[in-house]
Amino acid sequence: MLAPQDRATVASGLERLANSLIPRPVQPLEAYFKRAFEVLEPGKELVPSWHIGYLCEHLEAVSRGQILRLLINIPPRTLKSSIVSIVWPTWQWGPFGKPESRFMFISHEISLAIDLAVARRSILESDFYRSEFPRVVLASDQNEKKLVQNTRRGKLIATSTHGAATGKGGDFLVPDDFIDPEKAESDLERESALKAWGIKFSSRLDNKKTGAIVAIEQRTHPRDFTNKLVEAGGYTHIVIPSDNYTKEPLFFSFPASARKIEIAPGAAVLPEIKPLDVVIRERREKGTRVHDTQERQNPPQEGGVIFKSQNWRFYDSLDELLWRISKETGKREPFPWDDLIQSWDCAFKGLDSSDYVVGQVWGRRGANRWLLDQFRDQVGIGGTMKAIEAMSEKWPRAMRKLIEDKANGPAVLELLTQKVPGLIAVNPEGGKIVRARAIEPIQEAGNIWLPSPKIAPWVEDFISRARLFPNVDHDDEIDSMTQANIYLTADSSPRLSVF
Repeated sequence: MLAPQDRATVASGLERLANSLIPRPVQPLEAYFKRAFEVLEPGKELVPSWHIGYLCEHLEAVSRGQILRLLINIPPRTLKSSIVSIVWPTWQWGPFGKPESRFMFISHEISLAIDLAVARRSILESDFYRSEFPRVVLASDQNEKKLVQNTRRGKLIATSTHGAATGKGGDFLVPDDFIDPEKAESDLERESALKAWGIKFSSRLDNKKTGAIVAIEQRTHPRDFTNKLVEAGGYTHIVIPSDNYTKEPLFFSFPASARKIEIAPGAAVLPEIKPLDVVIRERREKGTRVHDTQERQNPPQEGGVIFKSQNWRFYDSLDELLWRISKETGKREPFPWDDLIQSWDCAFKGLDSSDYVVGQVWGRRGANRWLLDQFRDQVGIGGTMKAIEAMSEKWPRAMRKLIEDKANGPAVLELLTQKVPGLIAVNPEGGKIVRARAIEPIQEAGNIWLPSPKIAPWVEDFISRARLFPNVDHDDEIDSMTQANIYLTADSSPRLSVF
């Protein structure tokens, strides 16, 4: 019979053995993220926010096979890529104990995909990771920017929307901003990306029954990648706006911890990251459409108006804009402008079916822009040249003359260069809608002034065509306006006034 002290020793040993047979609890992804963040952002303090744990619990559910389709819409600069595309896969290999897992990450640009891949590798090669998760050993012959592989055949593959996909796949597909937000307004760019998903990537899961897709995107357009996935169906859809713009509380329920977050109407949803005053300021700066799309994840449906009629401002006297009484001499003198330009949109032929030739004179003082004069007629190249010469004689202070380098523009530039000074060829970037939306916040803020219909009757038709744009037969006035205001925005640095 064992002595009491010996029995205690044996019991203690049996307890230690029993404890060693019990699986160690998995380190929660949220706690792991806080440690990994120190590797990603050394010396930078992580701003606490409820949404970090909320996303982490949903990703844990994906890892456990409880969610196979997850779609996350969240504003920019909220750590979405850090949590999903960088930290989660390293957690899957290490704390979750599945180093054989294979991930395929797709971003709209290969440079972005590589940046995320480098960040993942920085965690895998960090001292804390190698010491705590020694089972995860990187294969030396497959440790490159686009592909990181471990000795358990786990893979982290990085590619781009228009990159190669043949022979690639994984247990998890992670499209991260699959469409370039800066190109999403272009129907061609957007449809090309969506086609790439349908043809190349949507079928790249190694196991169609157990494989998972986790898509993250800031909304960009009513017919963006999110819209495509929602129409496909079957996704757990997380939508986190910057503010609760609804009249009812918003509720966010955590799948594992039974926590619940309630956001009151009108309140900031992520107050630690984007306080309400910041949200309000950004909405004013970006304009309603862009802000509602990116920050509220609520792109306005197409068919709406870009240039709303109520946002135009009007002046009643051109003379008061152009002249003032000098305080020193008491005499009438030209009112100074920060900039004074002409903007011309040319056409090919002067037929009834042709587009119109439109020339506008714009002035800028500070943030405000004034449409001072306009020529609009269906004329050929001869009539266009006469119109430019006449406008230049009428407005000699408008020395810069922007000529769109399309249609008859190149011929006009060649023929008038020796007769009219200040001709500038302009090659417009993006489509008409892209350019219109570039100045939309300026018009929405009330910074664009038009002559009152009382002194310029043609303005009523201008407003009507602007309201209908882009669904309008002739959009030449809009093209001329966007060309001028994009130039004035780019050329708004302080300099000598134009007299």
